[in-house]
Amino acid sequence: LKENSKDPNYKMDCEVVQSLAKWKRIMLDRLQCEVGEGLYCDSTSIRKGYKGDVTHSAIADQWDFEIRITKEQRTVEQLKEFVRIIWKIVSDAEDYILEQYPQILLEGHPTASTRLPKEITFLTSEELHAMYPAM
Repeated sequence: LKENSKDPNYKMDCEVVQSLAKWKRIMLDRLQCEVGEGLYCDSTSIRKGYKGDVTHSAIADQWDFEIRITKEQRTVEQLKEFVRIIWKIVSDAEDYILEQYPQILLEGHPTASTRLPKEITFLTSEELHAMYPAM
């Protein structure tokens, strides 16, 4: 968003993004992000011409990040490492919330017996298909 609009009726201009993935890559260049640097975005968008159904909405609300990496870093193992880092952040956030709100752990609370695993497990689509062939 640009804060200085040319039209006095609007407080800011907006940008219409056709592809969030492409927009993130453009922004990495525009912000001159170095290898290892990146950006986080929170996007709410309307799927043009999409009517929606019982499992999908015409509105997409997503958060995402993009990090500049080298060509050599474009591997499955590197992707898994990024996921492990993100998972640790989510897991640490859960620990923090439980420290701040210990009543969540009280018996009878809907989430008292449910915790995120400390380690994340990776499965391929082939492994999932082998586990659930009827799906």
